[in-house]
Amino acid sequence: MAQLVEHRSPKPAVGGSIPSWPAIISEVEMLEKVKTFLKEVQMEMKKVAWPNKKAVANMTKALLACIVIVSAYIFVLDVLFIQIQSFFK
Repeated sequence: MAQLVEHRSPKPAVGGSIPSWPAIISEVEMLEKVKTFLKEVQMEMKKVAWPNKKAVANMTKALLACIVIVSAYIFVLDVLFIQIQSFFK
């Protein structure tokens, strides 16, 4: 029978290497990380190709048409299943 062996980090004296001693990040470091993150988000948002009003209107019309078609299909199926169920009662 194999014995269970406890595996430890190669550097147990380093903060964050064990759950009972988590790594501590100073407020200054955390603030810098947040600033860096927000700057990167801003740079990425500049790369986004935003649609114009006409494209948004066309996509909205297509979406509404799909919703109407799917709703009608589900309505027909619902009525059909109710008729089938009432037939077997």
